[in-house]
Amino acid sequence: MFLSQSLKQKINHSSVISFDIFDTLLIRPYVHPTDVFLHMEKVFHKPLFFEERVKAEKNARLNHSDLEDVTYDMIYDEISEDYKEMKQKELAWEKMILRQNPEMKQVYDYAKQAGKKIVIASDMYLPTNFLANILQKNDYDGYQKIYVSGDINARKGNGSMYTLILHDMHIKPEQLLHIGDNKRSDYKEPLKMHIKTERYKKIHNRFLNSNKRYSSLRKELKNSLGLSILLQIMAYGWIKRKYPIKQDYWQKLGYQYAGPVGYAYTRFVEQTAKENNIEALLFVARDGYLLEKIFTKLSPNIAHSYVYAPRLLNHICRLDYRKDTPQQAQYIIDFYTKEHPSLVQNISDPYAFIDEHKKHFETLATAQMNNYKKQIKQKIPQVKNYALVDTITGQFSSQKLLESALSQEILGIYWGICEKEHINRYNYKSFVGVHTNQDTEPFGNYFTNNWNFMEFLMTSPEHPIINLDKDGSPIYTTENNKYEMYRSTVYPHIVTGALDFTQDIKTWFNGNDIYLSAKDIVSWVNSYIEYPQNQDIKQMNKIKISENSTHQIWTPLFSAKIGLFDFIKSPQRSIKTIKKIIWRTPKQSLLLCIAKPLSIRIRGLKLITFKLFPMLRKQYLSLSIKICDKISFQLIIGN
Repeated sequence: MFLSQSLKQKINHSSVISFDIFDTLLIRPYVHPTDVFLHMEKVFHKPLFFEERVKAEKNARLNHSDLEDVTYDMIYDEISEDYKEMKQKELAWEKMILRQNPEMKQVYDYAKQAGKKIVIASDMYLPTNFLANILQKNDYDGYQKIYVSGDINARKGNGSMYTLILHDMHIKPEQLLHIGDNKRSDYKEPLKMHIKTERYKKIHNRFLNSNKRYSSLRKELKNSLGLSILLQIMAYGWIKRKYPIKQDYWQKLGYQYAGPVGYAYTRFVEQTAKENNIEALLFVARDGYLLEKIFTKLSPNIAHSYVYAPRLLNHICRLDYRKDTPQQAQYIIDFYTKEHPSLVQNISDPYAFIDEHKKHFETLATAQMNNYKKQIKQKIPQVKNYALVDTITGQFSSQKLLESALSQEILGIYWGICEKEHINRYNYKSFVGVHTNQDTEPFGNYFTNNWNFMEFLMTSPEHPIINLDKDGSPIYTTENNKYEMYRSTVYPHIVTGALDFTQDIKTWFNGNDIYLSAKDIVSWVNSYIEYPQNQDIKQMNKIKISENSTHQIWTPLFSAKIGLFDFIKSPQRSIKTIKKIIWRTPKQSLLLCIAKPLSIRIRGLKLITFKLFPMLRKQYLSLSIKICDKISFQLIIGN
């Protein structure tokens, strides 16, 4: 914490303690201060307000160059008539967003309890009475006087405000301690005057520098309001020690990642629903579980339900399967032969078997669909315009199933579409757009570098659903899978953290959107994926995800606990698993290097490539040597 023993001694040996306001006593939820104007521009639908507000302040300073600082009234005298109404709205907005700095509150209270005189000193255009009210609202009281540059025509930046403070308090420079964040006005200038200082570094800079994961986002910050807010909110939670205990890892993951993901996407869902006059939203299990909970917190006025429409049910109710995916046809056969053993035969070709017994399968599927229709209509609001909410789709299976059950076209709202084959056949809106392997932009720019992680963040604690019973309740797989069991125990903590984040944003901004774009979220999640910390690797060791719809093949989400003993016991199995791991420990990378230290690739006599440690994820060195016109050698370390 900022209140160190040395700072306590400085306070104890001073008569008066002076505090800066912005980024010191009070914090705005933006990395860049002027983002407050950009945010207001979006919320109040006032195009170019940001540009006009910045220009008005600049013009006020030019037109009043004889003054040390300008007032709030002077700034709004320079703004065009179209934006005059924003004057009171800006004050209301500042009052709403400014929050007490918990670190600085400790320092303030210590100085107060030590019996020191306290003054407030700010280079600011906002009115003194307004700032005094904000300070009182945030529990800062008991100070002697507040100095605001716009009202007193004196600034810290040139030292004149400090001269005034020394005069008013009847003290010598060495008796004053000033605390603030600005390197020049709060640190260098008072030092010139022999005033004691303590510089408070901005929380977002400290947070960005706390590890590479956050600092990797500096470039994206320049042009993103959403990331500016998100990083400052996270920095604020960081100094508050919101989740200080190691056992809170999953709740912290929910707050920092599941919360922003769900918040950004459900805001898109809300906007899409309003634009398309949607009367009821159907959040599809299991990926819609967290989304529906966040949506309830943000937009309770729009009717919505959590419904079951698994793609396996689409296969059996509609006999909908792809001929290039044999397991889909096989699943239909397996499902119906459980209830109708007479169908069981030696089946070498699933497609031919369904075609041969087509009428029988159609009769069974019709009965199954009629049952589903009855169930779904009992579970959802009875309106005219529906939209389903899911995450990612290629075949629109849930949409096809629900449209058949409701006997009408519905709007599909998705994070993204990963196949182009069906996009012209269905009515849909996508948060990030359509992506296929033929697109030039990387998959990770749309769906993050590990979409399984995104599904892990949004899915429910339920086990995989294989059917619905007569009452419409889900029938879960009976397989007692240890990976599903563990996921089900940690996921409620993720939900708690995600809902905490949603509530914090709703409270801080009084329900207004913070405009997190899909691009912001992809960058944010990718920073987690690309820069794991030791605790991330350790906690994710037990998390595995299913690779197929029948949930029979499981693979590590990020990391796996495989050491030397496992390698000695089962080397082939260990290597196969390590190769799939996204987050490898140094020891696991070493095991891969031992298992395959060299690979040689020969392309005729023209190019011979030697790869040293080819299973490493990165390429560390590449050298090419040309012997003659026909023969070249290449040495690569890594991959």
